[in-house]
Amino acid sequence: MNRNISIQCKFELKSFHSNFILLFSKSLKKIKQQNPWKTKILISNLVSLPKTVKVFTVLRSPHVDKKSREQFEIRTSKSFFHVSEHLDSSSETSLIWSLQFSKLLKSKMLAGIGVSETRDISFISK
Repeated sequence: MNRNISIQCKFELKSFHSNFILLFSKSLKKIKQQNPWKTKILISNLVSLPKTVKVFTVLRSPHVDKKSREQFEIRTSKSFFHVSEHLDSSSETSLIWSLQFSKLLKSKMLAGIGVSETRDISFISK
């Protein structure tokens, strides 16, 4: 019985500055062009999600003048992209590339970007 392995990774990026995510997209394009693993890895483009805004209202003076308030806000930019590959069971580069890819991403990552990673591995029997 011949088995194919489908590996999909979803990377979610969060940052307080949208410029950092734009800079990261440029380095992602360079990784796509280089493809250091010499395999058929499919890297999707960076997809931007809506910005979330949290607004906080604080009294300026705790004793008097309740009408005098200040508002602060935190803006968060979010983006994600998918990385996928389909392998044969005879292939020796099974799951190693996904670990190497996440290490490469973390080395290219800017200091102001947070990354969360989700992996989905499925076996397809033929």
